[in-house]
Amino acid sequence: MAAGDQYFEDLLKIEITYTGERNTAANILYAACLGAHGATLSDLNALAETIGTAWATDIMPYVSASVTCEDCFVSDWTDSDGLTGSYLLAEAGSLTGGKLPSQVCVLINEETLTRFRGGHGRIYLPQPDTTKLTTDQTWDGTFVDSVTDAIVGVLDAINGASIGDDLLTAMLYHRDGNKVVEQGYEEIVAATANAVPGTQRRRVRRVGHLA
Repeated sequence: MAAGDQYFEDLLKIEITYTGERNTAANILYAACLGAHGATLSDLNALAETIGTAWATDIMPYVSASVTCEDCFVSDWTDSDGLTGSYLLAEAGSLTGGKLPSQVCVLINEETLTRFRGGHGRIYLPQPDTTKLTTDQTWDGTFVDSVTDAIVGVLDAINGASIGDDLLTAMLYHRDGNKVVEQGYEEIVAATANAVPGTQRRRVRRVGHLA
């Protein structure tokens, strides 16, 4: 495929959607799988259930109760004819302390083996609550360790899933080629929660869950 195309060989797109105070936001992840092209709806629904359940179980205990994790979608992202599977979660966050602004987030740093900024992906998790702050500029250390363990659990769930005999591998996807890196993907080898709160504007998905 030419650089700039949004689809890529062996690629699956994973999307986690929310309602409540994060109802215009989504977390997007990618995975590679040799069986991705032409995956059936049954295959994709099963992946959405596996990954979505891991997200709800591992991540949502560290999210404000004002946010609900609504759905997980998994799409065959190898070409424009790929199907999309889904799984309804409707899992509210567990934290009921003081509310933080909806643009506050927990920043997850993803690591690959590439030694430049493009090799370090980011995930912006929905806000927790004020009890998880040690100061105005620092998350509690135990909370940071717990969220790190949670995101590693989700990546393990992705890497343990399969289509038939073909295992998935969680990937950082470079959607558009540029002078630094070509379009393609790299394996995520580690992920950690940042001790400093982040901010992320809420993004409207322009074309349903496929934006």
